[in-house]
Amino acid sequence: MAFKVGSSIVVVCPHCRSAIARTDRDLRDLGKVAALVETNSPLAVGMSGRFKGVPFQLTGRAQLRHQLGGVWDEWYAAFSDGRWGWLAEAQGRFYLTFEAPLLKPVPPSEQLALGQAVAGLSAALQVAETGRAAYAAAEGEIPFLLKPGEEYDYADLSGPAGEFGTLDFSGAAPRLYLGQEVQSLELNIVAAGGPPALKKVGVARLGCPHCGGSVELRAPDKTERVTCPHCGSLLDCTHGTLVFLQALAQKKIEPLIPLGATAQFENAPFVNIGFVVRSVTIEGTKYLWREYLLYNEKLGFRWLVHSDNHWTYVQAVPPGLVREVKRDVFFRNRRYKRFQDARAVVEYVLGEFYWKVQVGEAVEASDFVAPPFMLSREIARYEVPAPLEGGRKGEGGVAPPAAKGGRAPQAGGEVSWSLGEYISPDEIKARFKLPAVPRPTIVGACQPFPHKALYKPWGVLALIALAMIIVVHLTGSSTEVHRKDYVFAPLQGAEATQVMFSEPFELCGGKNISITGYSPVDNTWVYVDGDFIQEDTDLVQTFGLPIEYYHGRDEDGDWSEGDQNPETFLSALPAGKYTLRLEAQWERRNAPASVTLVIRQGVPRMLNDLLLLGALSVIPLIILIWHGTFEKRRWAESMYNPYASSDD
Repeated sequence: MAFKVGSSIVVVCPHCRSAIARTDRDLRDLGKVAALVETNSPLAVGMSGRFKGVPFQLTGRAQLRHQLGGVWDEWYAAFSDGRWGWLAEAQGRFYLTFEAPLLKPVPPSEQLALGQAVAGLSAALQVAETGRAAYAAAEGEIPFLLKPGEEYDYADLSGPAGEFGTLDFSGAAPRLYLGQEVQSLELNIVAAGGPPALKKVGVARLGCPHCGGSVELRAPDKTERVTCPHCGSLLDCTHGTLVFLQALAQKKIEPLIPLGATAQFENAPFVNIGFVVRSVTIEGTKYLWREYLLYNEKLGFRWLVHSDNHWTYVQAVPPGLVREVKRDVFFRNRRYKRFQDARAVVEYVLGEFYWKVQVGEAVEASDFVAPPFMLSREIARYEVPAPLEGGRKGEGGVAPPAAKGGRAPQAGGEVSWSLGEYISPDEIKARFKLPAVPRPTIVGACQPFPHKALYKPWGVLALIALAMIIVVHLTGSSTEVHRKDYVFAPLQGAEATQVMFSEPFELCGGKNISITGYSPVDNTWVYVDGDFIQEDTDLVQTFGLPIEYYHGRDEDGDWSEGDQNPETFLSALPAGKYTLRLEAQWERRNAPASVTLVIRQGVPRMLNDLLLLGALSVIPLIILIWHGTFEKRRWAESMYNPYASSDD
């Protein structure tokens, strides 16, 4: 047994499993470590890799136990630039961290709250998990003083740019380890002599210790709890063997999607390995929904949530990527409105799971919607036991590289976020090849409005119509066909009106006609009746043109009404020569009246434009009203219903 890396502190004897530490004077035996539990990791001590261009070698490995159960691996990478990296592996995901400076003191572990922003760090991080863990087993060379069995407190952190960090509270002062989640391909890991033969974990079959029946494990390297399909017992399989925990007194519920059924998501096959029924109780009424745990060997775990016959496809997101603003949250520049808060309880379990699930397990759950998406937050709170008695590390959890002695119990917990996307029942039926899928009868929390797609073609048509209107108004040219000042002599005796005729003028066919009149009326009026007369065909088209203007002052101030320069329109007339007949009457009959008439053709008219846009908007307006009704039905299911009256 020898130290191969100059900066390593502890080496584990491969024969007797003793942990030997070197000091500046001699070697010290720290005690024996337990045998490693087979986790089917694709990594091994001695493998080398390269991260962001810097070579490294995996020199050691520790297995850690979480206070709630399970074992996860932590690998120690010696980089060629002198740094040590901590590569944590949990539920098939990898997190690489390096020691980083604390800019100022941080609160002790018992004062950290889930979701709390931690000051004094080089990045904006928030607390995603707090708890206690212990080193259970180890191998190879390790860069810190690992004492087998000793416990430590930790806080896992998450940042808005995908950062991942851990606060280590093992010493007199906390230490920070900061990094990110990495994909296995980013590490470029190979074994000595060439690429490693990655382990492919197949289906395992074990005997139920309660009834002896065969229990099939579809993810044996990840599963920690499984139910026996024969006797319904809840079994623990943390260490690769099944251990009876309890006989579940639950009435059998048949999942709509059978265990073992496979479907394509994210261009990869996912198999249904677990089934959970959960509930919330709101105002004394219990509401149930179903969740299916999907598994892919490379992509990990996903969920299908079946609630009120609506479906969402769900995957975990780092807590640091979600930003809370008052009651709502923002994720990837999208606002999600708060929909529901409740205590979610596990009512029924079937199949296998990556955590130690049990009936009665409860979390604080909140849903936020931005159809077709839903963000869900779950906060699990628990007491950290002392001493540890085995358990698991939650998905994504990583422990710091140090340990310490037993501590009194304290509060621990984990906040997790997941993103769900709505999937129609027809798509679920097609993907899993199911004979039938129940249809929803109410609007789902994140169900998209089914006719929202109609807004886009309407918008395109409206833009085209608007562009045509603008082009017509900018490029269209009206033609003046007649202009003349008409002066009517004072009315005599019983004469009520006076008639005048114009000289003949030409009108083009297919163009509208604008008649504009002007008279310098002042607190009086002139009214002109006109006729377009085509003598060859005896066609007569009549129009009226009232010209009036009144103004004055009263207790409210100055006022005015009427128009000295009104305009009226006629539709196109057949082409030809026309004469204008004008018959005028006016208020001040003893004085002459003057009227200037201007006749144009091809004049763009805003009213026609508005009628066109209005006609295009009839169907979208109906859809908009329908959409509003749809949203009211959606939010009727929410405790944050914006449509509810104050009396509700």
